[in-house]
Amino acid sequence: MSDYARGRERPFWVGVDFDGTCVIPGDVYPEIIGDMPGAVAALREIWKAGGTLLLVTSREGEDLKEAVVWFEKHKIPLAAVNENPHDFWQGHRKIYCDILIDDRSVGFPNKDSKGADWETILSLVLRAMADFRVQKVRSAMQKGSG
Repeated sequence: MSDYARGRERPFWVGVDFDGTCVIPGDVYPEIIGDMPGAVAALREIWKAGGTLLLVTSREGEDLKEAVVWFEKHKIPLAAVNENPHDFWQGHRKIYCDILIDDRSVGFPNKDSKGADWETILSLVLRAMADFRVQKVRSAMQKGSG
């Protein structure tokens, strides 16, 4: 039985892709041209609001280390890198998250096809986090009245 099944409060897990989401990729992988505008501030805000960040990327080896260093350099804490940081979903290849920020996602907000619209992403994630908290309160109230 997981800690969360035992009643430990489960955090809101935010999966974050790297290339094309956090950074502007160059013409040749894994080249990075620079930070995606708004990414650093939005990711810090998500973390400050209680989001638990998980790096979900196809990068491996030295390229993966470069992505992790990017988060460290920008003082954005990661709970895990390409794995589940919790016993809630252990033993599965798929990374469990409540929301996934990925430039390859359906409905991913772009600014004029020039990159991620982090203002919209931040708004969507904070709304999802608020809904998550409301759901937890309702669930606790139902358990208490039953």
